[in-house]
Amino acid sequence: MVTFNAQKIQATVQDGALISDVIAAAYAKNIQVTTGNCSCVGTLRAILGGGYGNLMGLHGFGVDNLISLQLVTHLELSSLSHRQTATYGGLFVVPDPTLESSHLRS
Repeated sequence: MVTFNAQKIQATVQDGALISDVIAAAYAKNIQVTTGNCSCVGTLRAILGGGYGNLMGLHGFGVDNLISLQLVTHLELSSLSHRQTATYGGLFVVPDPTLESSHLRS
């Protein structure tokens, strides 16, 4: 549900991944991803809500580490009917955002 690029500086989070999934995947690769505090909620929704978490003193809020995310209007939604979307104030978010990640400091 969570993949990292070759340099391990970007994490792509699939829809439905919980914060606990992101933390476990990052820990296995010895890197950090800024997420929210509650590990039992969906990563995308927590990030879009700000992403207030333990690493914000080093890397800012989770939303500050968002590299890419696809937003579409209701007019474009019909072409994406095969993908799940989340609705936020008239915009639809297509899942699988890419987040910044960083190597753990010694």
